[in-house]
Amino acid sequence: MVVAILVIIIAVIVVTVIVASEKARQKRQEGIAAFAAAHSLEFQPTAIPESLGIYAPFPLLNKGRSRTVTNAVLADTQDTTARMFDYRFTTGGGKSQQTHHFSVVYFKSELLKLPEFSLTPENFFHSIGRVFGMQDINFNSHPKFSAAYLLQGANEEEIRKFMTDKRLSELEKYQNLSIEASQSRCLIYRTVPVQPADYPQWLQESFSIFSVLCEVAE
Repeated sequence: MVVAILVIIIAVIVVTVIVASEKARQKRQEGIAAFAAAHSLEFQPTAIPESLGIYAPFPLLNKGRSRTVTNAVLADTQDTTARMFDYRFTTGGGKSQQTHHFSVVYFKSELLKLPEFSLTPENFFHSIGRVFGMQDINFNSHPKFSAAYLLQGANEEEIRKFMTDKRLSELEKYQNLSIEASQSRCLIYRTVPVQPADYPQWLQESFSIFSVLCEVAE
């Protein structure tokens, strides 16, 4: 009898979590769709990177399994492809299984002349990694930027040349920013999903960062 009651309680909890999760997913989708409609932008509830014109081998888009793109907003301008979307993937298994969620903006433009690099917020594990030789490109002229971000890439000399004083000063104004860049393409993303109500600011911020990265930003 006790076992049966426990099974029922567990089943009720599981169903409640599933229903709550689905309601949250639907509410988010409706909120982002409303943002797109208000700004006369195309909205796609589900997509794949290729359908959005994203072909560059970004590390973020090749991690884990069960990779999913949802809530895509096409925010192209005359000379720039801009795609906002939710992205998630799963790592681990069993009790250690974890799903990672991101808010991403993809840019492709001939205005971008980017070396291949990744920029992520510094954390405790990066400090440990540096002890074992992990790459972290720092700038003595910008200690705030260097303390806030882990900058990596195959061609350090090219990255240092690209990261001018102006770019470093602008980028260090942002918190918890992540960028993956390659030639005329880049991903700008947050590891905590941006709420639909903050999408106007997120779009504006992403285009501001895009401008910093552009060749014409000099």
